[in-house]
Amino acid sequence: MSLAQKTISDQRTLVRRDIKTAIKIIALMGRRGLSQTSLAAKYGVQMEAINRTIWGVRKGKRLRACIACELGYGSWEELKKTSVML
Repeated sequence: MSLAQKTISDQRTLVRRDIKTAIKIIALMGRRGLSQTSLAAKYGVQMEAINRTIWGVRKGKRLRACIACELGYGSWEELKKTSVML
């Protein structure tokens, strides 16, 4: 992959990220005393997979459902719709 292709790929990744949802999830995790590392260990994945799911880079349904459940929500969509005081 050339440098130009990598730059375009990196820009697309940034566009796909859902920053508002990620900040909400990180705040909720902090309130519940959860870390990305602890979730990764619990669900048998690498911490990077949790991080990419939170930031919207990865769209895995199973991890999204697990994260939503850990935060007390029935689904990822329900989690996204919730307003959180930061």
